[in-house]
Amino acid sequence: FSRQDSFLVLSLPAPPGYINMLRFDGRVALVTGAGNGLGKEYALLLASRGAKVVVNDLGSSLKGQGSSSAAADRVVEEIMA
Repeated sequence: FSRQDSFLVLSLPAPPGYINMLRFDGRVALVTGAGNGLGKEYALLLASRGAKVVVNDLGSSLKGQGSSSAAADRVVEEIMA
């Protein structure tokens, strides 16, 4: 791996177990679409690795209609539990 500016660049293959050592303490992650699917999983993973996570999800339908914070609220509750 190498450092470029403030980004960590991993070259594959990484040593066994290396991914489990990545920490994000003192960092803030903004995850859009964090109410469901991959966004939710990224939010949970980053939080479990020490990041402060901003959970962002408009809660609209697949057609872009309506809005609700319910999905984002559930993810926040899961992170805080």
